Amino acid sequence: MVATNTVPINVAGALGDMVDDAKLVRGNAPPTPLQSRDWFWVWVAGWTAVGLGAIIAFVIVRRRRRRRVRSLIGTLVASTPKPRRLDMTSERALEQLLAI
Repeated sequence: MVATNTVPINVAGALGDMVDDAKLVRGNAPPTPLQSRDWFWVWVAGWTAVGLGAIIAFVIVRRRRRRRVRSLIGTLVASTPKPRRLDMTSERALEQLLAI
């Protein structure tokens, strides 16, 4: 239960207007707790799910981009848009393969 500031309430009833007998009017009722929906944890769970989905999608996209396979077709080497620099040993090995 949360304590808050008091709120003034003006109750305009119809019972006193229709019947003037004081015995028919109800007495004071004790305070009733008010219930309201709290959507905080729903929002936290939703944004956590969105964040995890974005991270998983990012990882999947990065893995797919890295899995490009280079293949030797005739004398051409199919490669990604930015071919990797090869060291001297692998360049010589490719030259010998192409010579065959």
